[in-house]
Parts: sequence; C-alpha cells; structure tokens
Amino acid sequence: MNGVVKSDVRSVAAAEARRCRALDSHDRAVLDCLLADELVHIHSTGRIDSKQSYLAGIGKRIRYVRSERQTYQVRLHGDLALANGRLLQVIFRGDDTAPTELRLETSQVWVWLDGEWKLAGYHASSAKA
Repeated sequence: MNGVVKSDVRSVAAAEARRCRALDSHDRAVLDCLLADELVHIHSTGRIDSKQSYLAGIGKRIRYVRSERQTYQVRLHGDLALANGRLLQVIFRGDDTAPTELRLETSQVWVWLDGEWKLAGYHASSAKA
C-alpha cells in the first residue's frame, strides 16, 4: 500500500498535483501510472485522446511548461471521485516557438483501482476571463 486513503479527498487532489507536475516535466512513466487504461481525455479544442494517444503526444504534439490549479473541488462517490476547477496552463503546440496560455475549466472522473486513484475521464473547456 502506498499510503493513499481512498476516502480522503486530499488523496485525489494529491494525484492531480502529481499529474500536473508530470505534465510539466513530460514524465510519461508517472502519467502512465496515474491514468486509467480506459482514459477519455477531451481537450479544450475538442480533440479526443485515449490513454495511448494522449501519452504519445506529451512533449511532442503538446509540450507543457506550466500546469497550475487555481481552484479544485473533489466529491467522493464510493470508488469514484468527481473533480472540477480552474486550470492555468502554458503550452507549446507542435513546433510553435511562442507559448500559448490556456485558462481552462476542467471536469475529471477519478476511479479507485488497485489501491490508488487513476484518472479515467477529463474534459477541458475555455474559461471565461
């Protein structure tokens, strides 16, 4: 056991913090552990990725520089956690030389699998200023 407590909303927030750090450092190994095999990741552009296509794009199609949670709320429902909040990201798309700043509202579904929280669903949309 890794010390994660299923019934503690802080453990979901900690998993999200790890995910953000892994994005910024392009750490696919950590992301692979945090993402459920059945992940559906919907970007603010409308692009839909599976776990495999999402991981393949990290550091290539999208290079994350900064991923910072500004708000984050978690609600537990047994083996599921629903989370939403505002996310600020600075990214480079493809071969872009100038960064893009994204202000996003996100919804997430985390599932309790094998003694830890794994991200199974993610949807981002542009946040109002």
